[in-house]
Amino acid sequence: MRNLARLIGVLLLCAMARSQTISVPIEVTSEPRAIFVMAEINGHKVRLLLDTGSLVTLADPTRTGMSEHDLNQSVTITAYDAHASHAIPVVQTEVRLGDLKLRVPVLLDSNFNLPRRFGQIDGLLGMNVLAQFDSFRIDQKGRTLELSDFRK
Repeated sequence: MRNLARLIGVLLLCAMARSQTISVPIEVTSEPRAIFVMAEINGHKVRLLLDTGSLVTLADPTRTGMSEHDLNQSVTITAYDAHASHAIPVVQTEVRLGDLKLRVPVLLDSNFNLPRRFGQIDGLLGMNVLAQFDSFRIDQKGRTLELSDFRK
């Protein structure tokens, strides 16, 4: 019985050692309520609206330093809205949150319509980034986005 308790203790310690949480500062606006994450895409600082309803991360190519050459080398998808369809480039690029670097697909579109009352919005941080973690928690009072257990 004592050996079993020791084994359980060792396993718990190993699990805790593997568990890692990083905290990323967020900006919370009051009216209307929105959450922004300061990140880097392609080495450029960007202010992204945290959007758990978006499956993808979207950024303005002019704010991420993407050149015409980069855009021409990208894959495109067709986006449809109520009025028309248009091609949107998708690039596999580096997204940095705090000290953590991820390589994820980012849609590049300078024509997304977000309310300008929030100030400069360089894009959306979507679930393709957040899903890289076992869990995430938004601490509005502490103004942090906590990302736990990165799935390498």
